Amino acid sequence: MAKRLDAAAALVFLIPVMALSGALFSEHVLGFPPCFLCLWQRVPYVLALALGAYALGPWHDADKRRLALYGAGALFVAGAGIALFHAGVEAHWWTWASDCTGDLGEPQTIEELRRRLNAAPVVRCDVPPFYLLGLSMAGWNAVFSPLFAAIALWGAKKQAP
Repeated sequence: MAKRLDAAAALVFLIPVMALSGALFSEHVLGFPPCFLCLWQRVPYVLALALGAYALGPWHDADKRRLALYGAGALFVAGAGIALFHAGVEAHWWTWASDCTGDLGEPQTIEELRRRLNAAPVVRCDVPPFYLLGLSMAGWNAVFSPLFAAIALWGAKKQAP
């Protein structure tokens, strides 16, 4: 059992590291600023990363490590829901009124505020920056998050002695 628990804990740690690295790479290197829903999709990964790090700790007893993996599995399921919702917004299956992202600073006059608003990039949730093999990043997240949940839950399940 320890090998499966260790393997799942390592994957539950590495999957968010890779997913968040890819998101940050696309944002900071490729120049695709995230929309509001893109940022929300990162939250389950950040939390699952913390649970994966906890589950990696061999000094914790197996029950606590399994509980962390169950939590990570639930987070990946929640992440799949957010990603599916976002993919639906992108496909125009439903609408979403979201906030724009961007820092306007602290303008001192109405004219300065107007100038900053006009210069601020608007990142729309319903327009993906690119598609890969017919799916947006949100679409791929919706496809893979259930798999990540299955990995976490597989590792958390007790084996018969």
